[in-house]
Amino acid sequence: MREWKTFDVITKGEGMWLIDSKGNRLLDGVASMWCNVWGHSKKELVNAMISQTKKLQHSSLFNLTNDKAEILAEKLVSISPGMKKVFYSDDGSTAMEIAAKMAIQYWQNIGIKNKTKFVSLENGYHGDTVGAMSIGYLPFFFSKFKKSKQFIKFFFGILVIIWCLVLGIWNFSLVPEGHSQ
Repeated sequence: MREWKTFDVITKGEGMWLIDSKGNRLLDGVASMWCNVWGHSKKELVNAMISQTKKLQHSSLFNLTNDKAEILAEKLVSISPGMKKVFYSDDGSTAMEIAAKMAIQYWQNIGIKNKTKFVSLENGYHGDTVGAMSIGYLPFFFSKFKKSKQFIKFFFGILVIIWCLVLGIWNFSLVPEGHSQ
């Protein structure tokens, strides 16, 4: 970005701290974009990652599954009232797009074709993909893309009402009752 002339070069992390190439400690206040909520260099996590990567580094969940994904899904369902299924995503932006697509598909599947709009707060940030940008809008980041928002129409409001996402994700099947999968 033109606003910054230089960037700190991060060389390691310890707990909740990032350490740059000059030895300065910076509080990782956003957990490295919410990906390190347990902190950096935690012995238990490092050992678990080493153990797992000796068995399997990655396995697509596109028409496949793996034992660890199944264990986590069972745990999530057991602690989430009303939830019967889990759908994994690889990051927050695509999770927002998937949730929006699921909500729209739900209404389409039950024959209500015109429910395609979402309500969000002004200046809401939901990710950097076109679909996630169209659910929330931060002019500073997204003004260059404003005219390209064809995927989802959005509305600004004072109250966040993404009720179809919240209700839909936890309590619906994408196939209406009486229809076969």
